Amino acid sequence: MLETSTFSYAAFDRQVLNLAAMVSVLIDGWEDYSSMEMNIDLKSLTMKAAKVCYLADEDRARQSESITQERESANSTLLKLIDDLLVERLSPFLMQVLEKIRQGEGLSGKSHPTLRHNISDILPQLAEMTNSTCIEDIVETTAVLEKQLKKNKPTTLPGMTDVERFWMLYELFTLICYLHLHFENMFKLTHIEFNPDDIGRMLMASIQQYADDEEGSRELACYLEALRFDHGGVLTIDVLKEARVALRQEVPQSLQLCFMRHINDIDEMGRELLKIKDKTIDDIKALLIVVAKWQMLTRELEKLMHPHITEEDLPNEVFHSMMHDKRISMKDLRQRIERMLPLVTRKNHWFCVWSVLNYHNLIKNTNTEAFARQMLSPEWFGNTRGILSFTGDTLREYAGYFTATTFRIWDKASYDLYCKTHNKKKWSPTLCDRMKQLCERMNEAFIGQVT
Repeated sequence: MLETSTFSYAAFDRQVLNLAAMVSVLIDGWEDYSSMEMNIDLKSLTMKAAKVCYLADEDRARQSESITQERESANSTLLKLIDDLLVERLSPFLMQVLEKIRQGEGLSGKSHPTLRHNISDILPQLAEMTNSTCIEDIVETTAVLEKQLKKNKPTTLPGMTDVERFWMLYELFTLICYLHLHFENMFKLTHIEFNPDDIGRMLMASIQQYADDEEGSRELACYLEALRFDHGGVLTIDVLKEARVALRQEVPQSLQLCFMRHINDIDEMGRELLKIKDKTIDDIKALLIVVAKWQMLTRELEKLMHPHITEEDLPNEVFHSMMHDKRISMKDLRQRIERMLPLVTRKNHWFCVWSVLNYHNLIKNTNTEAFARQMLSPEWFGNTRGILSFTGDTLREYAGYFTATTFRIWDKASYDLYCKTHNKKKWSPTLCDRMKQLCERMNEAFIGQVT
């Protein structure tokens, strides 16, 4: 992806559950609401729902490339939760409100008497009547806060018309429908069999994601440093080779045969993984970590065994220098990229070049300016006749739908919905189809034999 994220599944699940619970509270308490309560709760809920829907887009991006399918159970649970909320509660509630409006009733809440209070007067009295030290601590700050508040005019919440309230209720309904569709699609996704021809690429992508994530990179660094510490601060060729062999002991028993047979062929490892029936999600996660360690040790071995070829044969700040246990020749990669360039007839077509390279797990540095700088450098394509210039902004223009997933799973229905929910008015109705077709053609040129 072109964008970084602090997405957390713990936070995502918590917010979905809280949203569903709060919508139920709204429905249960509706008949007793005052107008102001309606205004505040509806506004709050639409804001929360919009936030959860935004996180759902991130969830979709992550699950679309996940080899572990670890969200299978969560998808099922959350789909049922949102389905019950939508079908059993929110839809009937909305129809009841609509029927009352048709009968001429307004959408204003009831007028309720409320406790007239001044907390600076009440809190000291409460403190005297209770044994709570918490209240006593709060009382001490009350006078200070009261003075600060009196210096400024208190903020007042604006009123809201019946039409505005009903519109926000519709907005909330629409966002819950969006979430329902999301979890329905994710449920289907985790029940679709993987394509054997694509499983190796996905396995490699999952390993790279672990190695690049903050937690994963820290664990790998700690593993390598511990290995160095245990051997007097020096990693020799023999030490690294022995460490690689010892990794087999960290592989779950159900996957050890797969690991030993195919550690030198990630595509075959992926295909064999599909055939193993008794593997668990934790088994697959453990395998990913072990293979990430193997790859790291292999890179260290390369530096010691072939010091004369560790330097890049072309300047490189964007691409991975090794793919699993094999060094990537930048000259060969340049030649493969060059075969795609006749299809770049507009500067925004460079985004399709980036998409194909990202699909093949070659992009390490997702900084768009770095990609533009490298592609247009003299050593790469800057001196090539007819090459169209572009900038990082050219690529960032397509951030979102096109960067969240690989071009192979772009489709018109999800694209159209994304455009409508993310205000992408500059993206034309045919953009997705055109970009996908171009990426497919570029990919065919890229995967051909290097001559």
